[in-house]
This record gives sequence, C-alpha cells and structure tokens, in this order.
Amino acid sequence: MHLMAPPHVARLLLGSPLYRSPGFLARFLPAEPEDIVGTRTRDPDAPIVDPLIDSDIRHYQDALAALLSLPPHEDVEVGGLAPHRLDLSDEARHLLASAYNETEVAQGGDGPLAEAREWASKSMEHACRIAGVLTLLRDHNAGIVDVEAMRGGLTLAMFYLSEYMRLVGLAATDADITIAQQLLAWMQRRVASQQALGADDVISLRDITRLAQPKALRAGRTARRALAVLDEHSWLVRAGDRRWRLRAIPAE
Repeated sequence: MHLMAPPHVARLLLGSPLYRSPGFLARFLPAEPEDIVGTRTRDPDAPIVDPLIDSDIRHYQDALAALLSLPPHEDVEVGGLAPHRLDLSDEARHLLASAYNETEVAQGGDGPLAEAREWASKSMEHACRIAGVLTLLRDHNAGIVDVEAMRGGLTLAMFYLSEYMRLVGLAATDADITIAQQLLAWMQRRVASQQALGADDVISLRDITRLAQPKALRAGRTARRALAVLDEHSWLVRAGDRRWRLRAIPAE
C-alpha cells in the first residue's frame, strides 16, 4: 500500500495510540518531504526534460519491467504464490545481527528508541525486505542478499525509523502550541513588513482576524487561544486594548 495524506491528517494518525500501539503504523515506511510550495516556479522557455535521460531512473524502470514480465511462481498443491527464497550471505547475516542487537538494546528502559519501540521492533524486518527489493532490482534471478544490499536496506530502514520518531514527536506537540507558533511566525513577518514601510509595529486582534496566515488563525476563538499562549510565554507586550507588540529579543 502506498498511502499519501496531508500533514495535518497524517499527524492525527501518528499522534493516536489507537493506531500506534497495535503496530499498524509500524508496517509503513513513513516520510515527510520538505515543503517546497512557493518555490515551484517554471520557465516556459526551458526545454522539456525527459526523465528517462537519467540513467538511474531508466535502470529502475527497466528492472521493474523485467520483474513484472516474469511468470508468477505458484504452489500447485496448496494454491497461491510461492516466490523463490532469498538467503543472506554470511557477511549480510552478521551485519544484520549486529544492527538487530544495537536496535534491541536501544528499545529498553529509557533507551533512545523506547518511545518508538513499535516501529523499532520491526525495523530489521523492514531492512530485510528493502535489501531483498534492492537485490532483485539488480538481478531478478538472484538467490542471495549480499552485504552491500543489506547495508543499503539497513541505511534506508534507519532513515524511516528516524522519520517515524520525528513525525510522532511532531504529532504529540500540543495543538495550542502549534497554533501559537503559526501566529508568531505571521506576526514576525507582519512586523518586519510594517517596519520596512516605516509604519507602527502594533498588531491588533482585528489585524489577525482579517489578515493572518494560515487562514485558520482568523477565527476569533483560535486567534485568542494563540495569543494567550504567546502572552504566557512572554512573546507579547500589550499596547492597548486588544493590541500587542512583539517583545524584542535581546541581541547576544
């Protein structure tokens, strides 16, 4: 399954023990690419580039086509598929065992992986599957996963584990803190633009409910909650009724 979701939807899943604790989310390889919205400009005069010019992409496409053209291995007695087995080379097995032991120890007690043990406990399974995919992409007749493929599988599995930990941590962030951070970022941009024009740097509640970005901040109740959090954390200085200035940060 390849599942894509907007960040706010994905964080509802990642922040829910209902989906985390049974190991459902641990069966996915999570990743959140950097947001590039606002940078995707196009030159209408630029030549159209064929992606297959890239030798890696062309090789990947050819490898997938070769795998898809193979006849399925069927178990005629039991029924269903019976794909051929991939064994590990001795070097690959030793590398896997070493990584497994390190990951297992890190899940215990207050270890660095204790908060993500549902994914960490499956990380070596993911590494093996990825190593198998890398092996068959290179040679669809292969029967051995070598140490190079296992090292690649482990590298990718550790990347996905780090993404899982990062995204679960973001999902656990208090919603009011997230809203307050968004408001603070907008207020900082607003003040900078006002100062550049020589205008007053005071921001009113009306400014926020009319102009703030993202637009979700414009709801009165949401704006007041975010302002209360910023005030609690000493980011604001009152400049009148429902008017504020950002507190200056002393230079180091």
